[in-house]
Amino acid sequence: AKAEKGSAGLSAVVGYFVILTGTGAFMSILGKEAPAGADIRLYGQAMQFGIKTLNMNVFGGVLAGIVTGVVHNKYYKTKLPDVLAFFGGARFVPIATAVIVGIVGLVIPLIWPFFNGIIIKIGELIGKAGVFGPLLFGAGEGVLRPFGLHHILVAMIRFTSAGGEAIINGEPVYGALNIFYKEFANGILDPNVTRFLSQGKMPSYMFGLPAVALAIYHTARPENRKKVKGLLASGIVACVIGGITEPLEFIFLFLSPVLYLFHCIMVGLGFMTMGILKVAIGNTDGNLIDFVVFGILQGFRTKWYLVIPVGIVWFAIYY
Repeated sequence: AKAEKGSAGLSAVVGYFVILTGTGAFMSILGKEAPAGADIRLYGQAMQFGIKTLNMNVFGGVLAGIVTGVVHNKYYKTKLPDVLAFFGGARFVPIATAVIVGIVGLVIPLIWPFFNGIIIKIGELIGKAGVFGPLLFGAGEGVLRPFGLHHILVAMIRFTSAGGEAIINGEPVYGALNIFYKEFANGILDPNVTRFLSQGKMPSYMFGLPAVALAIYHTARPENRKKVKGLLASGIVACVIGGITEPLEFIFLFLSPVLYLFHCIMVGLGFMTMGILKVAIGNTDGNLIDFVVFGILQGFRTKWYLVIPVGIVWFAIYY
Protein backbone atom coordinates (compact mmCIF):
# COMPACT_ATOMS: atom_id res chain seq x y z
CA ALA A 1 0.00 0.00 0.00
CA LYS A 2 1.34 3.44 -0.95
CA ALA A 3 -0.62 5.37 1.68
CA GLU A 4 -3.30 4.90 4.38
CA LYS A 5 -1.49 1.73 5.39
CA GLY A 6 -3.61 1.13 8.50
CA SER A 7 -6.85 0.91 6.56
CA ALA A 8 -5.08 -1.26 3.97
CA GLY A 9 -4.08 -3.73 6.69
CA LEU A 10 -7.64 -3.82 8.07
CA SER A 11 -8.99 -4.32 4.54
CA ALA A 12 -6.63 -7.27 4.03
CA VAL A 13 -7.97 -8.93 7.18
CA VAL A 14 -11.52 -8.41 5.90
CA GLY A 15 -10.46 -9.82 2.53
CA TYR A 16 -8.90 -12.90 4.10
CA PHE A 17 -12.07 -13.73 6.07
CA VAL A 18 -14.16 -13.20 2.93
CA ILE A 19 -11.94 -15.67 1.05
CA LEU A 20 -12.33 -18.26 3.80
CA THR A 21 -16.08 -17.78 4.10
CA GLY A 22 -16.79 -17.54 0.37
CA THR A 23 -14.66 -20.56 -0.46
CA GLY A 24 -16.23 -22.64 2.32
CA ALA A 25 -19.77 -21.69 1.32
CA PHE A 26 -19.21 -22.44 -2.37
CA MET A 27 -17.59 -25.79 -1.50
CA SER A 28 -20.77 -26.68 0.36
CA ILE A 29 -22.97 -25.61 -2.57
CA LEU A 30 -20.88 -27.68 -5.00
CA GLY A 31 -20.98 -30.70 -2.69
CA LYS A 32 -17.18 -30.83 -2.41
CA GLU A 33 -16.91 -30.87 1.37
CA ALA A 34 -15.09 -33.77 3.03
CA PRO A 35 -17.51 -36.51 4.18
CA ALA A 36 -18.73 -36.32 7.76
CA GLY A 37 -16.32 -37.99 10.15
CA ALA A 38 -13.46 -38.05 7.62
CA ASP A 39 -10.03 -36.50 8.23
CA ILE A 40 -10.55 -33.25 6.31
CA ARG A 41 -6.79 -32.79 5.88
CA LEU A 42 -6.78 -35.67 3.39
CA TYR A 43 -9.24 -33.71 1.23
CA GLY A 44 -7.10 -30.57 1.23
CA GLN A 45 -9.47 -28.84 3.66
CA ALA A 46 -9.07 -27.30 7.11
CA MET A 47 -10.90 -25.49 9.91
CA GLN A 48 -9.62 -21.92 9.97
CA PHE A 49 -11.12 -19.49 12.52
CA GLY A 50 -14.02 -21.93 12.85
CA ILE A 51 -14.67 -21.91 9.09
CA LYS A 52 -14.48 -25.17 7.14
CA THR A 53 -12.67 -24.22 3.95
CA LEU A 54 -9.89 -25.21 1.58
CA ASN A 55 -6.48 -25.53 3.21
CA MET A 56 -4.73 -22.75 1.29
CA ASN A 57 -2.55 -21.96 4.29
CA VAL A 58 0.05 -19.28 3.51
CA PHE A 59 -1.13 -18.91 -0.07
CA GLY A 60 -4.59 -17.72 1.06
CA GLY A 61 -3.07 -14.92 3.10
CA VAL A 62 -0.70 -13.92 0.30
CA LEU A 63 -3.59 -13.87 -2.18
CA ALA A 64 -5.73 -11.68 0.10
CA GLY A 65 -2.80 -9.32 0.65
CA ILE A 66 -1.99 -8.92 -3.05
CA VAL A 67 -5.60 -8.34 -4.09
CA THR A 68 -6.14 -5.86 -1.26
CA GLY A 69 -2.93 -3.99 -2.10
CA VAL A 70 -3.99 -3.55 -5.73
CA VAL A 71 -7.54 -2.52 -4.79
CA HIS A 72 -6.33 -0.13 -2.09
CA ASN A 73 -3.86 1.71 -4.30
CA LYS A 74 -6.53 2.16 -6.97
CA TYR A 75 -9.48 3.22 -4.82
CA TYR A 76 -8.27 4.78 -1.54
CA LYS A 77 -8.86 8.29 -2.97
CA THR A 78 -12.27 7.45 -4.45
CA LYS A 79 -14.88 10.20 -3.99
CA LEU A 80 -18.56 9.26 -3.74
CA PRO A 81 -21.69 11.42 -4.02
CA ASP A 82 -22.31 13.63 -1.00
CA VAL A 83 -25.01 11.34 0.39
CA LEU A 84 -22.45 8.49 0.47
CA ALA A 85 -19.39 10.63 1.19
CA PHE A 86 -18.80 8.91 4.55
CA PHE A 87 -17.98 5.69 2.68
CA GLY A 88 -15.50 7.33 0.31
CA GLY A 89 -11.72 7.39 0.40
CA ALA A 90 -9.99 4.81 2.62
CA ARG A 91 -13.38 3.56 3.92
CA PHE A 92 -14.30 2.48 0.41
CA VAL A 93 -11.37 0.06 0.24
CA PRO A 94 -12.68 -2.70 2.56
CA ILE A 95 -16.04 -2.54 0.77
CA ALA A 96 -14.44 -2.92 -2.66
CA THR A 97 -12.06 -5.56 -1.31
CA ALA A 98 -14.91 -7.65 0.11
CA VAL A 99 -16.69 -7.67 -3.26
CA ILE A 100 -13.65 -8.45 -5.40
CA VAL A 101 -12.14 -11.00 -3.02
CA GLY A 102 -15.59 -12.56 -2.65
CA ILE A 103 -15.56 -13.30 -6.38
CA VAL A 104 -12.06 -14.78 -6.01
CA GLY A 105 -13.38 -16.97 -3.19
CA LEU A 106 -16.03 -18.38 -5.53
CA VAL A 107 -13.50 -19.19 -8.25
CA ILE A 108 -10.94 -20.91 -6.00
CA PRO A 109 -12.99 -24.10 -5.34
CA LEU A 110 -13.26 -24.60 -9.10
CA ILE A 111 -9.50 -24.60 -9.74
CA TRP A 112 -7.98 -25.65 -6.41
CA PRO A 113 -9.02 -29.35 -6.62
CA PHE A 114 -6.85 -29.64 -9.74
CA PHE A 115 -3.71 -28.76 -7.78
CA ASN A 116 -4.89 -30.80 -4.80
CA GLY A 117 -5.31 -33.80 -7.12
CA ILE A 118 -1.76 -33.41 -8.44
CA ILE A 119 -0.36 -33.43 -4.91
CA ILE A 120 -2.39 -36.53 -4.04
CA LYS A 121 -1.02 -38.31 -7.13
CA ILE A 122 2.50 -37.36 -6.04
CA GLY A 123 1.78 -38.83 -2.60
CA GLU A 124 0.60 -42.09 -4.16
CA LEU A 125 3.73 -42.21 -6.33
CA ILE A 126 5.93 -41.66 -3.27
CA GLY A 127 4.30 -44.61 -1.52
CA LYS A 128 5.21 -46.87 -4.43
CA ALA A 129 8.70 -45.52 -5.17
CA GLY A 130 10.65 -47.81 -2.83
CA VAL A 131 14.04 -46.45 -1.76
CA PHE A 132 13.41 -43.26 -3.78
CA GLY A 133 10.13 -42.55 -1.98
CA PRO A 134 11.75 -40.60 0.88
CA LEU A 135 13.77 -38.59 -1.68
CA LEU A 136 10.60 -37.55 -3.51
CA PHE A 137 8.82 -36.82 -0.23
CA GLY A 138 11.55 -34.60 1.24
CA ALA A 139 12.11 -32.68 -1.98
CA GLY A 140 8.37 -32.36 -2.66
CA GLU A 141 7.64 -31.01 0.81
CA GLY A 142 10.32 -28.36 0.37
CA VAL A 143 9.08 -27.26 -3.06
CA LEU A 144 5.49 -26.96 -1.81
CA ARG A 145 6.34 -25.15 1.45
CA PRO A 146 6.57 -21.57 0.07
CA PHE A 147 3.00 -21.96 -1.21
CA GLY A 148 1.70 -23.50 2.01
CA LEU A 149 0.64 -26.63 0.12
CA HIS A 150 3.05 -29.06 1.79
CA HIS A 151 0.46 -29.98 4.43
CA ILE A 152 -1.54 -31.97 1.87
CA LEU A 153 1.46 -34.12 0.94
CA VAL A 154 2.60 -34.48 4.56
CA ALA A 155 -0.88 -35.56 5.71
CA MET A 156 -1.03 -38.23 3.00
CA ILE A 157 2.28 -39.81 3.99
CA ARG A 158 1.75 -39.53 7.74
CA PHE A 159 -1.88 -40.61 7.96
CA THR A 160 -2.81 -42.73 4.92
CA SER A 161 -1.65 -45.97 3.34
CA ALA A 162 0.70 -43.97 1.06
CA GLY A 163 3.01 -43.84 4.09
CA GLY A 164 2.65 -47.54 4.90
CA GLU A 165 0.28 -50.11 6.37
CA ALA A 166 0.73 -52.36 9.40
CA ILE A 167 -1.18 -54.69 11.71
CA ILE A 168 -0.41 -53.80 15.34
CA ASN A 169 -2.07 -55.72 18.17
CA GLY A 170 -4.52 -57.08 15.63
CA GLU A 171 -5.54 -53.59 14.50
CA PRO A 172 -4.82 -52.20 11.01
CA VAL A 173 -2.89 -48.92 11.13
CA TYR A 174 -2.22 -46.60 8.18
CA GLY A 175 0.33 -43.84 7.68
CA ALA A 176 3.97 -43.53 8.70
CA LEU A 177 3.37 -41.36 11.77
CA ASN A 178 0.39 -43.38 13.03
CA ILE A 179 2.37 -46.61 12.68
CA PHE A 180 5.43 -45.12 14.39
CA TYR A 181 3.49 -43.98 17.46
CA LYS A 182 1.69 -47.33 17.78
CA GLU A 183 4.93 -49.30 17.43
CA PHE A 184 6.85 -46.91 19.71
CA ALA A 185 4.29 -47.52 22.44
CA ASN A 186 5.08 -51.24 22.06
CA GLY A 187 8.85 -50.75 22.13
CA ILE A 188 9.29 -51.27 18.37
CA LEU A 189 11.52 -49.08 16.21
CA ASP A 190 11.27 -49.93 12.51
CA PRO A 191 13.49 -48.00 10.03
CA ASN A 192 11.04 -48.88 7.24
CA VAL A 193 8.46 -46.74 9.09
CA THR A 194 10.71 -43.86 10.17
CA ARG A 195 12.13 -43.31 6.66
CA PHE A 196 9.43 -40.64 6.11
CA LEU A 197 9.80 -39.06 9.55
CA SER A 198 12.08 -36.87 11.65
CA GLN A 199 15.40 -38.52 10.81
CA GLY A 200 15.29 -37.48 7.15
CA LYS A 201 15.21 -33.79 8.01
CA MET A 202 18.13 -33.85 10.44
CA PRO A 203 21.07 -33.56 8.00
CA SER A 204 19.57 -30.40 6.48
CA TYR A 205 17.83 -28.92 9.52
CA MET A 206 20.51 -29.49 12.16
CA PHE A 207 23.57 -29.06 9.91
CA GLY A 208 22.77 -27.77 6.41
CA LEU A 209 20.69 -24.69 7.22
CA PRO A 210 23.07 -23.47 9.95
CA ALA A 211 25.81 -23.73 7.29
CA VAL A 212 23.66 -21.53 5.03
CA ALA A 213 23.41 -18.95 7.81
CA LEU A 214 27.19 -19.03 8.32
CA ALA A 215 27.76 -18.60 4.58
CA ILE A 216 25.37 -15.63 4.43
CA TYR A 217 27.18 -14.04 7.38
CA HIS A 218 30.62 -14.57 5.84
CA THR A 219 29.58 -13.20 2.44
CA ALA A 220 27.73 -10.18 3.81
CA ARG A 221 29.49 -6.83 3.50
CA PRO A 222 31.51 -6.12 6.67
CA GLU A 223 29.34 -3.10 7.53
CA ASN A 224 26.19 -5.27 7.36
CA ARG A 225 27.37 -8.25 9.40
CA LYS A 226 26.21 -6.87 12.74
CA LYS A 227 22.75 -6.30 11.26
CA VAL A 228 22.35 -9.83 9.90
CA LYS A 229 24.04 -11.62 12.81
CA GLY A 230 21.04 -11.42 15.14
CA LEU A 231 18.59 -12.38 12.41
CA LEU A 232 20.63 -15.42 11.40
CA ALA A 233 21.31 -16.49 14.99
CA SER A 234 17.61 -16.48 15.87
CA GLY A 235 16.91 -18.40 12.65
CA ILE A 236 19.45 -21.07 13.63
CA VAL A 237 17.88 -21.47 17.08
CA ALA A 238 14.39 -21.77 15.60
CA CYS A 239 15.63 -24.35 13.08
CA VAL A 240 17.90 -26.53 15.23
CA ILE A 241 15.89 -26.44 18.46
CA GLY A 242 12.35 -25.97 17.20
CA GLY A 243 12.46 -27.48 13.71
CA ILE A 244 11.03 -24.21 12.33
CA THR A 245 12.94 -23.75 9.08
CA GLU A 246 11.02 -20.97 7.34
CA PRO A 247 13.07 -18.04 8.72
CA LEU A 248 16.30 -19.37 7.23
CA GLU A 249 14.72 -20.99 4.17
CA PHE A 250 12.85 -17.88 3.11
CA ILE A 251 15.89 -15.64 3.62
CA PHE A 252 17.82 -17.47 0.94
CA LEU A 253 14.72 -18.29 -1.11
CA PHE A 254 14.50 -14.56 -1.83
CA LEU A 255 18.27 -14.24 -2.23
CA SER A 256 18.52 -17.15 -4.65
CA PRO A 257 15.57 -19.34 -5.73
CA VAL A 258 18.04 -21.66 -7.49
CA LEU A 259 19.82 -22.37 -4.21
CA TYR A 260 16.47 -22.99 -2.55
CA LEU A 261 15.75 -25.72 -5.12
CA PHE A 262 19.19 -27.16 -4.32
CA HIS A 263 18.16 -27.19 -0.66
CA CYS A 264 14.95 -29.09 -1.50
CA ILE A 265 16.96 -31.75 -3.33
CA MET A 266 19.38 -32.02 -0.40
CA VAL A 267 16.49 -32.50 2.04
CA GLY A 268 15.21 -35.29 -0.18
CA LEU A 269 18.67 -36.87 -0.32
CA GLY A 270 18.83 -36.63 3.48
CA PHE A 271 15.61 -38.62 3.75
CA MET A 272 16.89 -41.24 1.31
CA THR A 273 20.31 -41.50 2.99
CA MET A 274 18.84 -42.01 6.46
CA GLY A 275 16.50 -44.63 5.02
CA ILE A 276 19.34 -46.52 3.30
CA LEU A 277 21.41 -46.44 6.52
CA LYS A 278 18.39 -47.88 8.43
CA VAL A 279 18.33 -45.06 10.98
CA ALA A 280 15.17 -45.32 13.13
CA ILE A 281 14.42 -41.88 14.61
CA GLY A 282 10.74 -40.98 14.41
CA ASN A 283 8.42 -38.05 15.18
CA THR A 284 8.00 -35.05 12.88
CA ASP A 285 10.28 -32.07 13.49
CA GLY A 286 13.83 -33.16 12.65
CA ASN A 287 15.26 -30.97 15.40
CA LEU A 288 17.68 -31.44 18.30
CA ILE A 289 14.82 -32.39 20.63
CA ASP A 290 13.74 -35.25 18.36
CA PHE A 291 17.37 -36.29 17.99
CA VAL A 292 17.79 -36.59 21.76
CA VAL A 293 14.35 -37.93 22.77
CA PHE A 294 13.64 -40.31 19.89
CA GLY A 295 17.27 -41.01 18.99
CA ILE A 296 19.89 -40.93 21.73
CA LEU A 297 17.56 -41.81 24.63
CA GLN A 298 16.30 -44.90 22.76
CA GLY A 299 19.81 -46.35 22.58
CA PHE A 300 22.05 -47.44 19.76
CA ARG A 301 19.29 -49.40 18.05
CA THR A 302 18.10 -46.12 16.50
CA LYS A 303 21.56 -45.67 14.90
CA TRP A 304 21.42 -42.00 15.95
CA TYR A 305 25.22 -41.78 15.71
CA LEU A 306 25.03 -42.02 11.91
CA VAL A 307 23.25 -38.65 11.76
CA ILE A 308 26.44 -36.89 12.86
CA PRO A 309 28.86 -37.92 10.05
CA VAL A 310 26.13 -37.46 7.44
CA GLY A 311 25.33 -34.06 8.96
CA ILE A 312 28.98 -32.98 8.75
CA VAL A 313 29.02 -33.84 5.05
CA TRP A 314 25.75 -31.89 4.56
CA PHE A 315 27.24 -28.90 6.42
CA ALA A 316 30.22 -28.82 4.07
CA ILE A 317 28.10 -29.20 0.93
CA TYR A 318 25.63 -26.49 1.98
CA TYR A 319 28.38 -24.07 2.95
